Amino acid sequence: TPYPWDPPERLVTTGPYAYLANPMQFGMVGVLLVLALAAGSWRLAGAALVGAAFCHAIAEPHEVANLGRRWPGHAAWRAGVRNWIPRWRPVVVEPAALWVSESCALCAATGDTLQRLRLTGLARCAAEDASVRLTRMRWSNGVTHDSGTRALGRALEHGNLLTAWWGWLLRLPVMATFVQLAADAGGLGPTDLPRGPRP
Repeated sequence: TPYPWDPPERLVTTGPYAYLANPMQFGMVGVLLVLALAAGSWRLAGAALVGAAFCHAIAEPHEVANLGRRWPGHAAWRAGVRNWIPRWRPVVVEPAALWVSESCALCAATGDTLQRLRLTGLARCAAEDASVRLTRMRWSNGVTHDSGTRALGRALEHGNLLTAWWGWLLRLPVMATFVQLAADAGGLGPTDLPRGPRP
């Protein structure tokens, strides 16, 4: 909700929150403005302005005061993101790792392509060296883990606002399942990777 009566259980700084402080508030006001333009309605435009004023005057001070006390990392993250103007590059508070196979040619090429995007706060690691057995690309920030095409989507979020949109699209619940099934059917399914030192 725009006003956190049901406060979050953890501080989320990934996904859209790496680019904008309050993407839900931004989206709510944006949808009202688009509807106001489409319908030629001054009432909807007024509702958008009231919504923006509410967010700025009531919700934001409440968030800063309360969430800042609950999570020490809130101030550092909040200093890097803005309320109404998205960043081009993400603010990464918790660096993440992308585990990509080096022995699979297609996987390594995917890792190389992602590296050329100059991803922010994402370290590339060899999947063969992971402490757990991996059969797909894996993204992890120590708290959250995603694999397969969802991991690819997470990696794209570390690029810029344009690549992040593709990443968010890849991670939509129904879309993520469909894309993963299509990738598996096309021969990009789970792979048994060799463990230990490589030649």
